[in-house]
Amino acid sequence: MILVLWALAVLSLLAANVVASVRLENRQGHNEL
Repeated sequence: MILVLWALAVLSLLAANVVASVRLENRQGHNEL
C-alpha cells in the first residue's frame, strides 16, 4: 500500500507540473518554454 500511495503522490506532482507549464505557456504566448 505504501508503494501505491507513493506512486499516486508522484503522479500528482507530475500532473501539477504539466498543468503549471501549460498555464505559463498560455500566459506568455509561447515566448519561452
